[in-house]
Amino acid sequence: MVRPYDILRAFITALLLGFLLFIVYALWVRYQVEPLTRDGKVRADIVPVAADVGGLVTEVRIHDNQAVHRGDVLVVIDRPRYQLAVDQAHANLGNVRAALDEAIKEDRRNRAMTDVVAEETTEQGQAKVAELTSSLAQGQAALNLAKFNLGRTLVRAPVDGTVAVTITIATFFIFLSSSSPACRGVERMRARRSGRTGLPDMAPRWRARSIDWL
Repeated sequence: MVRPYDILRAFITALLLGFLLFIVYALWVRYQVEPLTRDGKVRADIVPVAADVGGLVTEVRIHDNQAVHRGDVLVVIDRPRYQLAVDQAHANLGNVRAALDEAIKEDRRNRAMTDVVAEETTEQGQAKVAELTSSLAQGQAALNLAKFNLGRTLVRAPVDGTVAVTITIATFFIFLSSSSPACRGVERMRARRSGRTGLPDMAPRWRARSIDWL
């Protein structure tokens, strides 16, 4: 016959066993699944972001602690002004090309009429063609530079990371090759464990949570 005392003793034993299993499971989660350390460190590599062209900041597309990828536009610097420079370079190049075409035609005509045109005039025509040819090359270089500067009005993130410090004022003036006040740098953060943490399975790209101890 089963006595009530035996039932109570079996119940208490099962309860204690379950409690011990719960403690073991909690410790396993604590140290294996969700490890915690008090001396872990987070290291951030700061990559400065500098503008290659000067001008007014017309648009700021980032904010503090925003995750960015390499090539993302951070700041826009005065694109209309640099677009006007490209248009002007196009126009100057067109003028030089038209003048060169006319000079080539005149030189050919002078060479075909050696009996009528003086030799000095022919030599002057040839010198004019050479001069305009050089001016055409200079105009093409100026156009390429204007296009290059237009592309640099878009300040892009050099690496994947997190924006460190921004100033969200779109009327800041950035001097040529100066550090951009709209974006001081892009952080690349990574966790590092100490030898005392007891986290042998810690790996890069682990998600971590910071706890402030009072």
